[in-house]
Amino acid sequence: MITGKVSRGARSGMDRDEQISRALSRTLRHSAREEKLNMRADGYINVAELLNSRKYQQLGLDFPTLCQAVQKNAKKRFKLIHEAPEQSATPPLLSDVSVSTSEDPSISTDPHVRSSNVEEFIPDFDNDPNPDLRHYFIRATQGHSIPVQEALLLQPIDKTNLPSICVHGTYYSALTQILESGGLRNMGRTHIHCAAGLPKASVHPETGEEIPAVLSGMRFNAEVLFYIDIQKGIRDGVGFWKSDNDVILTNGKEGGMLSMDYVLRVEDCGGRAGGGDLWTRDEGVIKEWPSTGKAKKGKSHSTPRGSRGGRGKGKGRRSVPVGDELGDVSTTLEDTRI
Repeated sequence: MITGKVSRGARSGMDRDEQISRALSRTLRHSAREEKLNMRADGYINVAELLNSRKYQQLGLDFPTLCQAVQKNAKKRFKLIHEAPEQSATPPLLSDVSVSTSEDPSISTDPHVRSSNVEEFIPDFDNDPNPDLRHYFIRATQGHSIPVQEALLLQPIDKTNLPSICVHGTYYSALTQILESGGLRNMGRTHIHCAAGLPKASVHPETGEEIPAVLSGMRFNAEVLFYIDIQKGIRDGVGFWKSDNDVILTNGKEGGMLSMDYVLRVEDCGGRAGGGDLWTRDEGVIKEWPSTGKAKKGKSHSTPRGSRGGRGKGKGRRSVPVGDELGDVSTTLEDTRI
């Protein structure tokens, strides 16, 4: 029986495509070491090693099915590449690299090593029915808790390639705690995840530019949107990157947090609060939001730490309703659907 996420999925009637996707997400983002797989500093694992591991032998996963899983994944969570035997400048194993940072001097800037630029390669099984799996490698495009090398995995964002919009999507069950803690956190992963668009197709309010619905970077049913001031972040030295599947990632500043100083506004997108802004950087909290059903009786809230209540119209001093008190809203690493 498959252990971990796959076995639970099988018991709940999860279809095979979903079982494979979740198993790969967990391995490539979080548990390669526990599964005794060698991951390179760029996040890639050799396909032969992966398919010969106990977990995937039990799952009965073969290479054609793996390729199909990569191609069919709507959010483009995985990337498969081929490296010829004579190819040089292969990134080191993650176990040989001490620190995960794009500024680590031990990381080569050779373009052959910066494998974020390597094109995906799906084999032609009609012409090559038995490809040599030793030369194929697979990785997750983002969402890691394993500390892979940013310089090898992601494209840095600067003032020359700024997205027109940068948004973090979440739910009312997390909103109060985010505001009271002072900002967005990576929740055990290496980055905070954002999108270069909205859950539904829209028009940019300032430029009139059409913004397509995003496939990756936030859930389609997100209730609350944090609009990130990415220009201010970059000016202040906050690192932002883009993944192969167009997710915008940041590790914030101290302690993996992006403070509310870098949030322009927080918007109700699910409609439960009637739409519109809930919080702005200039005014703080400006509208109450629905109860999450996790209230602790007898406790009320002042303006969340990190907001700038008291300026503008003074609405920042309004309290958050008692019904929004949160219990534990920690995000588990097994939630691999982003």
